[in-house]
Amino acid sequence: MSERKRKKGSLVVKFIPQLSLEVVYPPAGSKINLNTCADPDCGNYGVGPDFSIPVFKGPNAAQRKLVASTKIPALVSGAGNYTLSADDRNQRVSQAFEYKDDPAQWDDGRQLICHHKKRNRTCEISFNLLSNSHFEEEFDRLETQSGKLEGPVCGNCGTRYLEHPEEFIFNGTHGKIPVGGNRRKPKPAAFRIIHQPCKGKPGARLSVSLDHQNQKNQHDNVRLLRALVNDASIVGLRRLLADPDTGKLCGVSRVYNRIFWLEKTLLAFERAKLREWKAKQEAAGEFRHMRVAHDDIMINVNWESREDKRLTGLQCSVSADIRSGYVFRMDANFDPRVDPVQFFEENYMSEDGELKNLRKEYVQKSGKTFTAPLLHFQRPSGRFDEAALFASAESQWRVFSSRVLKSFEADPNNITPIPDGVQEKLRHSLERRQLLDEIRNGYFCFQETNRDFRGSFNGIMVKRTYTKAAHLACLRDMLPSGKITLVGEQEATMTRVVPHVFRDMINEDLFVSVRCPRSDGVMECLLDVHHR
Repeated sequence: MSERKRKKGSLVVKFIPQLSLEVVYPPAGSKINLNTCADPDCGNYGVGPDFSIPVFKGPNAAQRKLVASTKIPALVSGAGNYTLSADDRNQRVSQAFEYKDDPAQWDDGRQLICHHKKRNRTCEISFNLLSNSHFEEEFDRLETQSGKLEGPVCGNCGTRYLEHPEEFIFNGTHGKIPVGGNRRKPKPAAFRIIHQPCKGKPGARLSVSLDHQNQKNQHDNVRLLRALVNDASIVGLRRLLADPDTGKLCGVSRVYNRIFWLEKTLLAFERAKLREWKAKQEAAGEFRHMRVAHDDIMINVNWESREDKRLTGLQCSVSADIRSGYVFRMDANFDPRVDPVQFFEENYMSEDGELKNLRKEYVQKSGKTFTAPLLHFQRPSGRFDEAALFASAESQWRVFSSRVLKSFEADPNNITPIPDGVQEKLRHSLERRQLLDEIRNGYFCFQETNRDFRGSFNGIMVKRTYTKAAHLACLRDMLPSGKITLVGEQEATMTRVVPHVFRDMINEDLFVSVRCPRSDGVMECLLDVHHR
């Protein structure tokens, strides 16, 4: 039997065989499962698909299903009954690698439809599949403020010092810093701590270095913080921290180190005070009702030159207490830890220089095997804005080549030839750029945008759904036990993630979500909730 094909534009494309729900359904996470029905009144709320339920097709399917329902109640109630459908909004046509001479059309994503039955009504709620592992990665990033609050970690059980400082004990100092300046005695370079519950086990004792000892002058830090709040420039900060006797300016890297140290210290202090407040509220033994306002702020950031401005839009999720106005969290969908080139090399290139994590092999019931491109929730890069990620990696290789060639072209007499080692690096750079272009435009067919030609810098945008879900999960863990009323504008992302993040509280009737249909009605909603 010949493959089914159709004409799409000027191309004649084939269709990749359909994938079953059982082979594409993402594994449930340790914290939550984003891929269940989101209707709290549905019997499948929080219940994943049951792959043991048989599917009846062909002649007399209805009669056979009716007979089997006497032994399988789920066929009648629809418990765990979902069907898989294609995501027509993300159609792709691959024309690279194995599809170079035989283009194939496929959908980059899947939707689930719930078929739970109650009385004479079928649920029929549909939602797109997401990766629970990507959510957990984003949750860990926001919980540690992109690694700033990760702190010392027990090597045996993984407990963080900043989360449970009472479980760690002091175990002496380690190393010495030589005498310098006005000091007459050497200072310890680090100190040891032991995770008491794991004492005696491998990794329970760890050494912690003292971070930026010379940056603990309170007067300078207060002036630095005041200047940052008032939008001071780096040059202004260098003048601010100049030596009062000699007028010598400190280096730019030193200024950035002080800013990052101050940011980390203030974040750690705020977390500690919030933990104390939470413990005090829960120790009081009173019922608490937290009223929280939630909204999004769009910030356009320009990492380009003044002449070539291409703005990157970042979405910041903000949650604040309605009564006091205190802002609990503000998280942007941007991961500054990601180096696009390094991420591509680690996740899409093997040690032998071969591509990996592009496709997956499936087996049909007949025993026939076939391969299909990985869907967005299956790919290692599915948490990020993939078009910008691959474009940024390609741009870094382009910038490397142009700078190397420009440095050799600066010689007017062309006396210095390009060494063989440098030429090999340039060839490698060209091969990587061509490979990235094939993956981005020929295989996964990401939609091209203005950001595809941006300058190279570390960090990449995260998909808003994952940041929103992780932000709300962090907010839930910050608040004391009790009831939560969440007020915000009506948006699709909130509808997708809120029922899963607050599932336990919804089941206990301790969560209320107030959605304002129009932006001009938000203040009315806030006033109404405040006076309840």
